[in-house]
Amino acid sequence: IKHIFREARLCNGIVFLDECDDILRDNSYESRTFLIEIEKAECITIMATNKVCPLDPSIERRISLKVPFVYPNDTQREEIWRALIPPNVDLAQEVDVELLAKKYIFSGGLIKNTIFMAINECIKNNGSKNVILDMVTLKKSAAHQAETIFDQNIKGMVYIPDTDVK
Repeated sequence: IKHIFREARLCNGIVFLDECDDILRDNSYESRTFLIEIEKAECITIMATNKVCPLDPSIERRISLKVPFVYPNDTQREEIWRALIPPNVDLAQEVDVELLAKKYIFSGGLIKNTIFMAINECIKNNGSKNVILDMVTLKKSAAHQAETIFDQNIKGMVYIPDTDVK
């Protein structure tokens, strides 16, 4: 963490901590180091997480702006579905992208994962020539993504990995 802030200062850069919740747990070594470095920082620091979980109160006090990103609406999701289907992949006639966008309230990342999973399934079953996505495969892939999300958020609990090396 010290080296990251030093490099940002020397290069006139920005510190970006993705998945910061894994690093900045209550009273961890990383959390304490981060507090020291952010106090001395001569750069913009951006932290990102896709989990809503408590951070150390001393870190919370140093965050000057929190920007929540909500899931895209139906129209935006439909546009994302259409944009993420690769140009070399065709859609079967029965594919209803509008229905997929309305039924599966996904982020762009989950839509991308659904499409890639469906493409892989088609390639596995039909070979790599002329990939044609059908509605059944897309729904099956989307259902798998939805189950995965549910598994990760059982009863609204948050899992915070133990990053202390013993």
